[in-house]
Amino acid sequence: MAVLGVVMAAAFAHSLRHSLDGLHLNAGVVQLLESNVAKLGSLGAPAGVDSQTASTIRSAVAGSFIFGFRLIPLFCAGLAIASAAVAWRKIPAESAARVPDLGDVAAAD
Repeated sequence: MAVLGVVMAAAFAHSLRHSLDGLHLNAGVVQLLESNVAKLGSLGAPAGVDSQTASTIRSAVAGSFIFGFRLIPLFCAGLAIASAAVAWRKIPAESAARVPDLGDVAAAD
């Protein structure tokens, strides 16, 4: 579960950094936002920016959160496929085809 949090935080930070690059904000605002990236979706616009910039920052934060949130199911699907592949390789074919002997159980009844 902790791995999913790390993946989510990394995806959010990457997407936010990419979004902020396109907004052409001053370096102080960008640095403040990037230093508080652990807040994820609750990250707000810093004080002192105009309302249009604040709205754009909130939109970038929301979009980055959604990106990370959508990446988690894809990551989980990849883990499930990898798990199935490992199980397929590790479980011998003859043990999967063999029917268990339940003779002792039936005789006890």
